[in-house]
Amino acid sequence: MILLPRTKPHTLPQLESLLPRLDPKDSIYPVLKNIKHRLESGYAGEKSLDYFYEILDLQPFPILHNLRLKNNDKYFQIDTLILFNNFFLIIEVKNYSGIIRYNPDSSLLVREGDNGKLERFSDPFIQAQIQRNHLASFLRKHNLPAIPIHTLIVFSHQAAILEFSRHIPDMIVSQKLLDRVPELRKQYGSKIYSNQQLVTIGKLLAGASEPQKDRVIDIYSISHNRIKNGVWCTGCRNEMMVRERRNWLCPICFHRDRKAHIPALQDYKWIFGPEITNEKARTFLGVPSRWIIKNLLKRSGLTQIGVKSKTKYIIP
Repeated sequence: MILLPRTKPHTLPQLESLLPRLDPKDSIYPVLKNIKHRLESGYAGEKSLDYFYEILDLQPFPILHNLRLKNNDKYFQIDTLILFNNFFLIIEVKNYSGIIRYNPDSSLLVREGDNGKLERFSDPFIQAQIQRNHLASFLRKHNLPAIPIHTLIVFSHQAAILEFSRHIPDMIVSQKLLDRVPELRKQYGSKIYSNQQLVTIGKLLAGASEPQKDRVIDIYSISHNRIKNGVWCTGCRNEMMVRERRNWLCPICFHRDRKAHIPALQDYKWIFGPEITNEKARTFLGVPSRWIIKNLLKRSGLTQIGVKSKTKYIIP
């Protein structure tokens, strides 16, 4: 029972809209491209576990993806939380490929890539402990009976090879979920919450979840003059289109599209936010006529707020 569905990381659609509009020679470009690749990899890794969740037949139990809660003025995020009657299960997903080595004594997690390059990561169990502490504190503040909270570190990449000095039952590859989850359900004792109580708690958590709202352009101080304006050709995607006789025309491939401004407005929403004015739309879409832009925005399903010079439009 999915009470909080998985969504793309908040930053990912921003980067998908922003990167094509940045000069590849811009110093921030490789930084953002690397972040985008990492987010895509993590998102793909989380989605790949859905296959195993279906086999485990978790339908009666509330599942929350990308849960982000505030506790003691600090935010913590959980990839996936499954609420069982006798324990809560946090699943932390790592989509790393290559040989993974972990030494619990030194809290050292190292990945060896195909080229032999070594990369060190923070200890996932320390992160897991922080998540457990925050979640337990959140539940206490809502006067809920204490329940064991267990964490699994799951390596989702098919090319991941785990090499540990000793057996670590809670650090596994994704296929092992089919064994480990049933083991944990047997390991923990009698029921603490009924199914109905689990649903109530799940809805409480889902309602308290706060998605990230930070904007990439603010985090990295990217000014508007570094971002390319215009309406991408919806045919070749290689050139900006020009407005011609109530239509958009690509000067390269000659593709025509009356609604090519719609994805451009979506780019604006992800880069700058959902509010846009006539003036900003003229600049971003590359159309100097106030009246043409006014009609375009009205016909595009945008909600209008305010009047006259204070008019704004909300991009859905």
